[in-house]
Amino acid sequence: MMLKFIACATLLPAAAAEPSEITGGYKAATDVRQHSLIDLDQKELEGFLKLDPPDYAKAKNIYEAGKNSIRTVTLTVDALLEARTEGFEVTQGAAKGKLTTAAAKDATSITLSYTSTCEAADPSGCFKPTVGDVPVTSVGAISKVENTYRTLASFSTDAESKMQGQEYYAAFHAFYKKGDYGDGVVQDGLDNAEGELKGGDAAARDQFIKKGTVYLNVWMHVIGEMERAIIACSKNSDDGVGHWDEAVAFYSGSQDGSAGNLLYRFALKRCGNFGTCGEKKQGVNTEIIAQFTLGQTALKAKKCSEAITIKRKIVAIMSVPMVQGTLRYAWKLGVAKGERVSKESAEGLTFTKGIMPLVAACDSKAAEIIRQNTLVGKRDHNSKSWTDVKKALESTYACLGMTCEQVNGLVQGDAESGSDCKTKDKGDGAFCKEADPCSDSAPGPSPTPTAPVTSGFRWWMIPLAVVVAVGCGIQMTFVPKHGGAASNQQELVSA
Repeated sequence: MMLKFIACATLLPAAAAEPSEITGGYKAATDVRQHSLIDLDQKELEGFLKLDPPDYAKAKNIYEAGKNSIRTVTLTVDALLEARTEGFEVTQGAAKGKLTTAAAKDATSITLSYTSTCEAADPSGCFKPTVGDVPVTSVGAISKVENTYRTLASFSTDAESKMQGQEYYAAFHAFYKKGDYGDGVVQDGLDNAEGELKGGDAAARDQFIKKGTVYLNVWMHVIGEMERAIIACSKNSDDGVGHWDEAVAFYSGSQDGSAGNLLYRFALKRCGNFGTCGEKKQGVNTEIIAQFTLGQTALKAKKCSEAITIKRKIVAIMSVPMVQGTLRYAWKLGVAKGERVSKESAEGLTFTKGIMPLVAACDSKAAEIIRQNTLVGKRDHNSKSWTDVKKALESTYACLGMTCEQVNGLVQGDAESGSDCKTKDKGDGAFCKEADPCSDSAPGPSPTPTAPVTSGFRWWMIPLAVVVAVGCGIQMTFVPKHGGAASNQQELVSA
């Protein structure tokens, strides 16, 4: 059936993008709907993994090629009668976009970024070849439409070129000694590589894929957009607000948070396990969205240094569910003694990979203890492995910028509550066996490693040349984040 459009298509100066509200009440100042649709890629990927047998080929395709979040659209059109500058708006009925680069006179190809919402579920906002009743643009008919998509893979594979020198990415790069560490985990699952999945089964592959995409790739990309926002701010550019809005879009996604597939939902799942959902039942999301809003306000006012502080606070809060995930699976393996060792150790290791570089920046000995006790397929998980991981993590809470109260402990509950240690009723807030939280007033001693450190690092080991962005007003200073010997984090400061 041919779609009909009433309005004629035109080529006009770009209008201001319509703001959009994102899950949790954050009001974007720019149009980031198209960015948020990346969660539909994640949703489809997880659907392919649920098939019996899992369809790894289709999962790999949507991971690497994308489908829902359009980055740019290239239109083949009649030769332009006059040159057009970057930012001019093209419309075709309900479809709208703006030129990403200037187009010369006689050009037959123009590239746009969408300002309308174009998605598979509602193609009314999508550009289409001019056929039948589909209107032409003011520069002629469209003979071909080619979309270029954002991909979950590119969040990792493009990280080194886009995030080099950013303080958190630098920590992960130095720890893993590769820029696409997240993609490596996902590809291990997709291709059933040996590596750390050796000894793992289909359930372990599933965890490496669907957890790696979100908790490694998307997690760092959210931070990267905040960093880009601050760099833009330091250049007195208005683009900073747009990058900040994109960070929130990638954090929350396009769906309702509880039904989503990105980091917002991740926080909801972990807060239920640890009794930290709070009155609004949103866990750390409540504070994260509040901080995102404060950051947007700071960037609008060009208060760049204030935005840096807010960014660091957001990362600290985002790290809480990652710590909770690491603790949960260490407990399930060491205390609960579940039968799904391969699945649970793979899931736990993915969470561990998401937090260990920051733990190592605080205490490399603690990171090594965690690494030793979270190997996939390890058969000698025991109560001591659980307590070792727990103590190692707790010793770094202050340096990571979180508290024992924020993390809490695994809580008892019934089947409905999703507790890992069930009771007949809904529980009274009691904790699972050996899973009590630590006390902020009495931090435990630093752990002692049982083997030489092989993958830890110190922040000061990152070469200064890597983190200085010439011309961007960025410089590196060495200031303890929380004070004390265990917190020699280097800081990225915007001038």
